[in-house]
Order: sequence, then C-alpha cells, then structure tokens
Amino acid sequence: MSSQSMSGKRAKTALLITLIIAVSKLVGMVRDMLINYTFGQSLETSVYSIANKYLTNFTLLFSVGIASTFIPIYTKTRLKQGERYANAYANYIVNLYIVVGLAISLLAYACAPFFARLIWRGADSAAVAVPLIADYARLMMPFAVFYAVSGVFVNILNANERFVPEQLMGFALSALLMGVCLTGGSVRELSLMTGVTGALQVAILIPFLWGVYRYQPRLGIGNEKVSRTFRLALPAMISMGFDEINSLSDSFFATAINDAAGTVLTNSYRIVMLVLGIVAVPLTTITFPLLSQSAARGDKKGIIDSIKQCTEILAIIILPITSLIALFSNEVVGILYQRGEFGPQDTALVAAALVPYILGVYGFSVRNFQTRVFYAMQRTRPPMIIGLFCVTLNIALDWFLYPKWGVPGLTFATAVSGSVSALLMLSVLRRYLGKMRIKSTLNQLVRIATATIVCVAVAWFCRDRFPLQDATLPHRLLRLAVSGGTGLVAYFVCVEVLRVRQVALITSSVRAKFRNEK
Repeated sequence: MSSQSMSGKRAKTALLITLIIAVSKLVGMVRDMLINYTFGQSLETSVYSIANKYLTNFTLLFSVGIASTFIPIYTKTRLKQGERYANAYANYIVNLYIVVGLAISLLAYACAPFFARLIWRGADSAAVAVPLIADYARLMMPFAVFYAVSGVFVNILNANERFVPEQLMGFALSALLMGVCLTGGSVRELSLMTGVTGALQVAILIPFLWGVYRYQPRLGIGNEKVSRTFRLALPAMISMGFDEINSLSDSFFATAINDAAGTVLTNSYRIVMLVLGIVAVPLTTITFPLLSQSAARGDKKGIIDSIKQCTEILAIIILPITSLIALFSNEVVGILYQRGEFGPQDTALVAAALVPYILGVYGFSVRNFQTRVFYAMQRTRPPMIIGLFCVTLNIALDWFLYPKWGVPGLTFATAVSGSVSALLMLSVLRRYLGKMRIKSTLNQLVRIATATIVCVAVAWFCRDRFPLQDATLPHRLLRLAVSGGTGLVAYFVCVEVLRVRQVALITSSVRAKFRNEK
C-alpha cells in the first residue's frame, strides 16, 4: 500500500471502518460483560463456548476458503472480461456455497455428539457437559449455511470496495445475545440466538449488494474459474483448519484443568480479538483488494511496499497498546468483567491468561496480513505448510506447559506459535518476491520497540505511585487512565524524537488534508 493509496477516499474509508469496528467491538465487549454478569464462569458457559467453537470451525472453513481466492479471481475477471462475467462467477460461488453449506450443516448436526465426547476431558463433569455440548451445537448448526452465504456476500462487497457492511454484522450477534440476557433467558437460548445471527447477517448484507451484484440461480459446476477457486482454496481451508485445531487443542487441555478453564480461555481470547479487530482488521480489509490488484498486474514492488508499510503501521499501534494491557491486565479484566457472578478470583485467573496472549497480538496481526499477501498472489500452499508446522508446535507446547502453568501455559503456546508463523511466512515471501530490502523496516521496528519500552517504564513508574486502594470500577479506571495515559504520552514523544517513518507520513498527510479542507 503506497502512501498515495492511504490518502483521500481510502484514508476516510479506513477511518470509518476503524470507528465502526471499534463501536462494534465495544458493544461486543458489553455483550460479553453481560453474559459474564448473568451466568459467570460456570460449567454451562464453558460448554457454550465449546459448542460455539464447533459452529465457528465450519463457518471459518467457508469464509477463509472463499476469502483466500475469491477476491483475486473476481478482480482479475472484472478487469479483463468485465462486470457481466464477474457477476456470473460470483453467482457460481454463491450457489455452490448454498449447496455445500446445507450438506455440511447436516453432517455437523449428526456429528455433534462425537465432537462433544472428543473435546471434553473433565471426567467428573462429562456426564453433564457432553450432552449439553451436543445439544447446544445442534441448535446452532442448522444456520451454518447462512454464515457460508454471508461469507461470499462480504467478499463481493469488499472486492467492490464496499467495506462497511461487513463491519455491521457484529452488531447482530450482540443484539440477539444481549436480548437473551436482559430478558432472563438461558444459556441454551444463547446457543439458539448464536445460530439465528447467521440469517440476520445475510439480511443485513443484501441491501448493500444493490448495484454491484445480481443474483441468478447458476451452479457453474465444471467452470474453469470455479474449479480454480476450490483448487486454490483447499490449501487455505486446510491452513485455517490448523488454526482451529490450535483453538480446539487449547480447549481440549483446558477442560482437563477445571470446569471453568474453558471460560477463562474464552474471556482472555475476547480481549485479544478486541485489539485485533480494532487495529488489524481495518488495515488488512482495505489492503487485500489493493494487493489483489497489484498481483493481477504483476507489480511486485507494490506488494513489497504494502508488506513493509503495514508491518510498520501495525507495530506503531499494537506494540504500546498490548504492552500496556499486559502491564495493567488486572485492571483491564476487572473493568471489563468483574461484576455480578464474576468475582475477584475470576479476574485474577483471566488476567494471568491474558498476559502471554496479548503479547502475541503483533505476531498474530503480521501473520494474518502476510497470509493475505499469499492469497492475493494466489499461492495458498505456503501458509498451509507453515500452518502444519505451527499447529504441531502449539500442541506440543500445550501438552508440555498446561500441567505446570495451567491456562496461561496454553495462551503462551498460542502466542509463540503465532509469532513463529509470522517469521516463517516472511522468509518464504522473500523467496517469491526477491530482495525486499527490509533493513530499513527493521530499523523502524527497533525505534518503535524502544519507544514502547519507554512507554511501559513510565507507566510502571506511575502505577507504583498510584497504588490500587480498592477494586472498585472508578478506582481501576482512574489508575489505568492516569498511568497508562502518561505512558502513551511518553510513547508519542519518543516516536517523534526517534523520527519513526510512518508516524511522520501519517502526520504530514493529516496536516496536508487539513490545509486543503481549509
């Protein structure tokens, strides 16, 4: 992504998406707070989390498979053959996803009891937990086809640079689950509404497709582009499967720790996803179509520039935020969750699990972006091979660490495997793209890391001068705002003094835009 591509309309779009995601994630966090307030970290909420992962595994299988190949092929078809052929290709994929989605929904519904027996390791609670997992999963799975179709619709919109509708879908889940909690519903009803969300998401997306997509009932079996889509998507789907195996591995070992460990893992994961969603998702969402256009033109320099710039921008934003969250993990978890059935002991458990998890966010972000680079170049095998190695590493670390460290050992294993994956992907990208001249980027990362260390040191010093006198929400907020805010001020001063490249670029762009508007 060149500096030019991050200005003007795309800069406004990036800001709008960031704001919508931020609001969506904050609403989602309120939803999770409400769920914890209503149900606590109990056996039933752990069971719901695992059943939800069962649905998520299948929906991600569809969404990642289509995201890896649809936009590059759709973009190339539109550039070379025109809108009519691109629309026909989109219809082939939509209809195939409807057929395959229905088949997968039925299969997953039938296999739910087997999945429940496979994943739950708590022997004392298995008689209760296993039937509940199967029951909750079966409430969700009939709606998997809607999640599959919404994945295709999102990619059609993104390919046409309509990025906002995707970000609106998160509000649907929050609204339905918050409604269950506020009306005194049960965890079983949470499961049903999680499934119904898929249908609501499709309904949200349909109006935005007007003018860029027209539905036609065509299957297109045997079409060369469709065949190529699924040939390229298969390695991506396998690669995604490895990520989900990582998640299931964590859940598998967590159930052997205690009945609440699964919910501890889920609550720490939600905070990680909050940061990833607000910071990394807007950048990768907007960049992927641009990468696809660069790849379609054979513009290696454009791809390299995108890699370098996004790596630096992600570091500028993520490193100070995640470091401060790790430093103030008790305050963050207490502010978000500690109320109702969620007590101080629950806060301590989630905070301990959060620290290694949150420090892996930069690695996760870079890995996810680099995966998109491979997909834009229609090279889906390297992420699959790297994913196989890293899932093996994650499972090995899970097995070795959970008896000694509990849930924090599981989150540490995930953070390490994600960071190793990012490094391996960068190494392979250099083979495909040639000399990337990353020395300047490494220099920038050292400067950003230095500023982050100063940020944490200042925040730590302020925190020690501002002891936590009680665990009330206002005191936690005040301590976090004063100490963390002072650390961020020190960070911004440092990145200016050290002349971090992307900060200067962003500042000059904003100033130029302000002058033009005046």
